[in-house]
Amino acid sequence: MWPGSQRARRKVQKVSLAVEGVEERVLLSTGIANPLREQAAHFAKAPKAQKLVLAGNVKGTLAQQIDADTVNLAASLQGKSGNKKLGNVTISATGTAPLSLLQTVGRSKLVLSGLTVTLTSASGTDTSAGTLTLGKSKNLAKVPFTVKVQISNGTGLLAGASGTYTIQGTFNALSTSSTVSAQLKGTIMVPPAS
Repeated sequence: MWPGSQRARRKVQKVSLAVEGVEERVLLSTGIANPLREQAAHFAKAPKAQKLVLAGNVKGTLAQQIDADTVNLAASLQGKSGNKKLGNVTISATGTAPLSLLQTVGRSKLVLSGLTVTLTSASGTDTSAGTLTLGKSKNLAKVPFTVKVQISNGTGLLAGASGTYTIQGTFNALSTSSTVSAQLKGTIMVPPAS
């Protein structure tokens, strides 16, 4: 490298720094920069939405009760949400399905909407509509299921929250009361505290 080129580079750096400093003084002296600085400070201090990631395991029971031409479903699950702010959770779900549905469980994929799902934790509760999807299985003692819930009606920490969570596991379709182990997954966006 030539000694002269290094000197020239230093001079260019000094000149550009001097110009930037002059520009900043001009903005400050005219008052243009003050409102911009205040807006930036306001946005920096504004509370932000919290992202709660669910990644836990829940266990419980799924009961089926036949009533005339319908099947009443009721599930009760407890476990860890995988999120420190929510902690341990209890999930209850209820719904009804046509009796004819029982004859096709495991043979084809079934989707049942209209579940009422309540997620309860020490810091908040949400009761929302859910959808139950039953998968195919040759072994009716292990039929895969997924419950998908769109958060919409929370209280406490979950007030005004949005997002989706799922409960995935298997159940015994041969029994009227089945033990269930499932994974709880999802992302919930909680609005900033006011």
